[in-house]
Amino acid sequence: MKPYYEHAGITIYHGDCREIVPQLSQVDIVITDPPYGVGKKYKSHDDTQVNLSELIPIIFCAPKVIVTPGVANIHSYPKPEWTLCWWKPNAMTRSVVANCNVWEPILVYGCGYVFGRDGIEVTISPQQTCHPCPKPLKLFQWLVSKVAGDVILDPFMGSGTTLRAAKDQNRKAIGIEKEESYCEEAADRMAQEVLAL
Repeated sequence: MKPYYEHAGITIYHGDCREIVPQLSQVDIVITDPPYGVGKKYKSHDDTQVNLSELIPIIFCAPKVIVTPGVANIHSYPKPEWTLCWWKPNAMTRSVVANCNVWEPILVYGCGYVFGRDGIEVTISPQQTCHPCPKPLKLFQWLVSKVAGDVILDPFMGSGTTLRAAKDQNRKAIGIEKEESYCEEAADRMAQEVLAL
């Protein structure tokens, strides 16, 4: 299995996570933002239909799991040990049932976390990405910082926010993404270095 990108503890695989995850060595934690609408059938980029039941074993392949499921999908997942919240006070997106959704759940499974507070405020700002639903880097930096473990996995990597947060904290991470354009975007994000001052 050849990585799409590999450098400084960050690895990206282009392909279906259902095929790639079983080939990986043990990971310590999954931090992911799965595709929304997974309580129903949804179409992936190649028009195949996928149910949440097919994704659950992939999501729960580690002893610790953090999932951002979106408000509408929160009850489609197993009961978590804890539920956190990220609050977006300047949210302007309208949901199908409410005016503006200013919070989203974070489901936490396993133990050994040190969150302190059970939520974080994240101001939404425009992001330079082709992904339709990117999560704020600040949110994922907070999540990555709150859990110990050697290897973080994001089986639904998208534009690579989890991996960027891991890289910024000198953590090892693996990302998997079916859409090659997102793999390319994530690889570009990983290639950006922070200069020491």
